[in-house]
Amino acid sequence: KMPIGHGCPHPEDERLFEKTEIAIKQAVQALEIRNCICNVDLIDTPKGPILIEIAARMGGTCLPEVCGKYWGINMYQLAINIALGKQITLPQIPTGKPTFAHVLFSEKDGVFQSPGTMNEDLEWTIDIEEGDNITKFLGGTDRFGHVMGSSESILEIEEKIIAASIDFTNTIKFREGEK
Repeated sequence: KMPIGHGCPHPEDERLFEKTEIAIKQAVQALEIRNCICNVDLIDTPKGPILIEIAARMGGTCLPEVCGKYWGINMYQLAINIALGKQITLPQIPTGKPTFAHVLFSEKDGVFQSPGTMNEDLEWTIDIEEGDNITKFLGGTDRFGHVMGSSESILEIEEKIIAASIDFTNTIKFREGEK
């Protein structure tokens, strides 16, 4: 499976945080990762969170934007500052609201004519213009934008973003006969 959306914080953050922190610290120490951002993937199991991947790189699928907005920091600038050896200060508590993002994609090939319905309360990033080809979503390179938003509840904003993404995708206009 491929991620098409991310949110922060996790809906079960309180239950998962301590064991997740231990797993990540142990992996970072074992791999001797220093002075960089890490992308970490875990899976929640009946025995607790288990680390399945760790890489010394920035995460994808809007993770830097989502986590940055929730924590009130620019994750890209943070990564640069760490790489340059600059002293960094991380917030001890989030300064933003729960945030969720979902990539935009099509289930069919076509030629983009105009965007679909966009909820004005959300942040939209569209990476294509009229006349651009859109290919059926098979992987991350087939995405053509994302939608992001924040609210008081991660579950509420996740539901709103997914609904907005589906509405947008269902109302995209393609050139006649090409979708």
